[in-house]
Amino acid sequence: MLTSESMTAMQGRWTGTNKFRLMPTDGFADSESIAHVRVEAKGHAVTISYSWAEAGVPQEGVLLVSAGQNDDLQAVWVDSWHQNPSWMQLTGRTAESRISTLDGSYDGGAWRIVIETDGVALRLKMFNEVPSMNLDAYIAMDATLTKSV
Repeated sequence: MLTSESMTAMQGRWTGTNKFRLMPTDGFADSESIAHVRVEAKGHAVTISYSWAEAGVPQEGVLLVSAGQNDDLQAVWVDSWHQNPSWMQLTGRTAESRISTLDGSYDGGAWRIVIETDGVALRLKMFNEVPSMNLDAYIAMDATLTKSV
């Protein structure tokens, strides 16, 4: 993800649908989603700020991702519903130039954010894992967005 070409392709406004569920046995609830992607710090980082809704209540989040050594990534994430008031620190890698995976943890669980883009579509998938509840990783959020003009 964090190459000059991929960051430039991601930059801009994106619109689409966000799917959310609290538990893996719940059905997904859809909401409108808008994301703004910006290249920051002279090309060393990217911010993805996004909005969605849970039960009709507007929510928003921000993900700041920077390149580390080699293909390593470092990120911080905060979301008005999931991760607040403090941000979560995540680390990860770019698997391909268009896919990045970030992993973080919270009390009793693990969180994974997968970012995929081809310059036309942007997908943010967020996985939750709660070993204390015997819950393997499952998709909690899945936003599929297309670039707005």
